[in-house]
Amino acid sequence: MFRLLSTAFGALVAVMLFLSCASTYYTRGHDALNRADYDQAIRELKAAIAEDYRNIPAIRDMGIALFHKGKVPIGQKFLQLALSQRPNDLTSQYYLGLTYEAQGRLDKAADLYRRYTEISPFNAMRKQVENRLWVLVQKQMEAQIKALLQTENAIEVAAIPDHSVAVLYFVN
Repeated sequence: MFRLLSTAFGALVAVMLFLSCASTYYTRGHDALNRADYDQAIRELKAAIAEDYRNIPAIRDMGIALFHKGKVPIGQKFLQLALSQRPNDLTSQYYLGLTYEAQGRLDKAADLYRRYTEISPFNAMRKQVENRLWVLVQKQMEAQIKALLQTENAIEVAAIPDHSVAVLYFVN
């Protein structure tokens, strides 16, 4: 009986140590991320993910750390994975939006920001996300105006027929 209890206790201690290691890696990685020590965060979060590949907060935080290190496409993959496992994770949505923004994919970023505001209308970061969305709308309008101006500049004035009429103002 004692031998059985001793073996069970030893197994329990081993499991507890294993779980606390993964938790400790994540905690240290998360703390490093909060301190903007992205190299340390990446090391710790990598260990946390190696211990438990289902650790969604560690996967999300890895994406954030990689984003801040300028490794946007790799960080984007981590954030996409985290969001696929937790579709309503606001932090993953926000940072995935930032990765799309950094890559010039403004439509995708705007979609994520809109979704963020729909999911959590009373979140403390809502105003910040709405501001990002406003900036994106402005950038999209600028891009459209530039494209229109380029198209207009490409028109040869000599190519316009003499019998063409330009209407500047019309009221019916």
